[in-house]
Amino acid sequence: MSIGVFSEGARAAQPTATISLDQTEQEAKVGPGEDGIVKFTGKVEAQMIGPGSNVQIIIVTLDADAVWPTSISPTTMSFTAEDSGPTNFEVIVRVPNYTSASISEELIVGGTVQTKPGGMTYRIAPVQGIITIKPYTMISLSSEEPYQEGTRDESLVYDLGIKNDGNCPTQVDINISDYEGLEDKGWQINIPTEEITIAEGGYETVRIRFDIPPYAPLDTYGAGVEVTAHAGNNLTDHGTYDLIIELVKEKKTEEIEDDDDNGVNPEDEPEPDESLTISHIRVEPKEPFQSSDVKVFSVIRSHYKIYNARVNYWFTNSTSSSAQMKRSGTEYYANLGRFRDGVTLFYNITAMDAGANVVSSQARSLKVGAASQEEKVVEDKSIPGPGPFVILTAITFATVIYGSKKR
Repeated sequence: MSIGVFSEGARAAQPTATISLDQTEQEAKVGPGEDGIVKFTGKVEAQMIGPGSNVQIIIVTLDADAVWPTSISPTTMSFTAEDSGPTNFEVIVRVPNYTSASISEELIVGGTVQTKPGGMTYRIAPVQGIITIKPYTMISLSSEEPYQEGTRDESLVYDLGIKNDGNCPTQVDINISDYEGLEDKGWQINIPTEEITIAEGGYETVRIRFDIPPYAPLDTYGAGVEVTAHAGNNLTDHGTYDLIIELVKEKKTEEIEDDDDNGVNPEDEPEPDESLTISHIRVEPKEPFQSSDVKVFSVIRSHYKIYNARVNYWFTNSTSSSAQMKRSGTEYYANLGRFRDGVTLFYNITAMDAGANVVSSQARSLKVGAASQEEKVVEDKSIPGPGPFVILTAITFATVIYGSKKR
């Protein structure tokens, strides 16, 4: 009987690899205009432990996982017995814009080791990093009746809506920019004095009252509402909104309403009188991004009933589309929907009344996704040819006149 004896050096050595991250936590910026990208870096070390190995190469394959799109580079790296120094890698995670600041998620980096020759494979112990979300504040302001008529010694009440479009709760302060010196002229302006807390994605309505003195001159007055939102750590946003008061001796009556004649008096066919006007055009929000609906508001007035009003809109080298405007208080508005960041939106307003008046505003341009911009009026030649509303207007107008003559 013979007994085989193997030396210690004849036993195969074992491969070993470790992964480490240079950062344990990274913060993603996901506000408007941010890319939401966070970057982690780290290193891999691999070597053979033990004597007597015929392994020539250690291959490490890395993988990274998070709830958001993730990539790692390089995914594969090789080590030799002569060169087993650390090799660096990089992980990129793309966090979606507008993600809530209340969320934090894990990044897990792991991998496998394989030897050649030999084919030995095993998993490497994973490491973890934390991704947090940087808070940001953003508010939008709106009012169903920003333009009102008033008489002397009357009180006008405006309801201002404040929407928290940020990714965290915010507190807001409200002030009035009395750039016309109304208070020095005897006006009383009442605004909420206490700080208001608005939840993430929440909406609050505040009431602002103007008490008109009995001796105020008849004129059009304006006051700017200044709203400041803050969420700590110097996270602030500012919004302004103009409230308009037209002080008149006597309030105008509503447009003429005819029960069954669509605004046309068969005994006295109306003649165009140029009383139809379009004014106080504005867009909400003032700085729209692709995450927000674009709404166009305007004051449209006439001695007659407003028969139809639409917003025509288009892009460069495109045909126009249109949206029906609805009445809200003293204004008309239309929701045009959402548009991707970077596009320039052109639009104008066309209206028709029952007195055979048809009028169009000048075209304006607005860039979506711009953090700071000034709305521009463009030349008439920039307006596309007859769109669907122009045709509809002609048909409707012809129907009104035909019905009147038939009677």
